[in-house]
Amino acid sequence: VMTRDQDVFVELAGRTRIANAAKGDLFVSLHCNSLPTASKRRDEVNGFMVYLLREAKDERDRAIERRENEAISYETGEHQKKESLSPVEWMLLDHQLNLYTKESERFAGLVVRRLQSEGPVAKERTGASQAGFFVLVGALMPSVLVEMGYLSNAADAEALSDAERQKKIAEGIAEAIDGFRSAKR
Repeated sequence: VMTRDQDVFVELAGRTRIANAAKGDLFVSLHCNSLPTASKRRDEVNGFMVYLLREAKDERDRAIERRENEAISYETGEHQKKESLSPVEWMLLDHQLNLYTKESERFAGLVVRRLQSEGPVAKERTGASQAGFFVLVGALMPSVLVEMGYLSNAADAEALSDAERQKKIAEGIAEAIDGFRSAKR
């Protein structure tokens, strides 16, 4: 089930509600990353990354978390002050995370392996990390957020805008999904 097939905004919590209502086995949120125009590292930072819902461990992942979570401002029409989950919210999420963490980790590993071997975009750092992305909160199933590359990097942007290379990325993710489903049977 796709949350949308047109360029329209679906609120962050609405995306997981759609997946939960469909009784999904896996929630995959697809994104393209970008560094701010003023960033000195804009041209050099590239690559895909697969994220689990966990508290970010370093400043790079916290910065990506803040940028992704800014989408919540589209839901209210005003800029939200909230950029990350509070310690209390992490405690409330703990049970949900414990139910699905191992499967989310396993799926993230499959995506990294497929995109690293088959994909046209390089791997950023280890290819997998964790952050408190609002879009993953509420998924009652294993879930990941895939940053498919950086639109602010010329090589990634070229790959992400090319139909054949888009297809390779999609095929890599689809093969990871098939591998995940096969292992569950």
